[in-house]
Amino acid sequence: MAAMMAAETGIDVDTMKVVIDPESRLAPWSRYETVLTALDATPDATRWFARAHDDLARTLPEWRAPSPDIADITTPADFMGALRRMLEAPHPISVVALARQMASRDSRNTWRRTALGDILKASTLPPASKRESVRNLLATLCANDQRPMEDVDYLFDTWLRLQPDASRPRPAVFVPHRPPSQTRTPIPPLGLPQGQAECSYRSEQDTPRTRAAGALVITGIILVIVIVIVIVIALLLAVL
Repeated sequence: MAAMMAAETGIDVDTMKVVIDPESRLAPWSRYETVLTALDATPDATRWFARAHDDLARTLPEWRAPSPDIADITTPADFMGALRRMLEAPHPISVVALARQMASRDSRNTWRRTALGDILKASTLPPASKRESVRNLLATLCANDQRPMEDVDYLFDTWLRLQPDASRPRPAVFVPHRPPSQTRTPIPPLGLPQGQAECSYRSEQDTPRTRAAGALVITGIILVIVIVIVIVIALLLAVL
């Protein structure tokens, strides 16, 4: 569905995934507004979603879309070409030096220089069984190019998405890193028996802030459900 809506609205696939299924992230309001416009949402519905977005923005971190050179990757050949460009510019690094830096980062998940050179020359993806080695490679390349560490996650998610369906590992939920000063109070888990929820959180984190955060998360879940229902209805009407 994300790919279908991305083609319809012109928003990149990665951002559309966050719009449809935000998890612990929140895309900029302009992306939601674009989707609602494509679905012919009424002004009242658009204002309701805008208010809900403002409420969630006080709790959830805003998600930064990947840079164009990552968002434009649609094939394994594109992905490997992007890695080679990172190898060559803006801070060129030899395969020997890259292999050495990978080993210093994580000596258990790396490749020798000959194998690494063969991988970077290929137009096919590194195998799905080498998850940690691939992440180490991406982290080393991004660090050498002084790119934000978020790009490691974007590139890793792209690598997972391009894997053949039969061998694609299930991606983990990415939660952006927060400096200690920005760490937010944990949100009480939903769905626990009343006595257990009160026992576990009233003594530790039962504050107005956590209760408000829990209410905002519920609002976010409702928002996602409504968006999905609107999208499904719009698609059904388009087919009919």
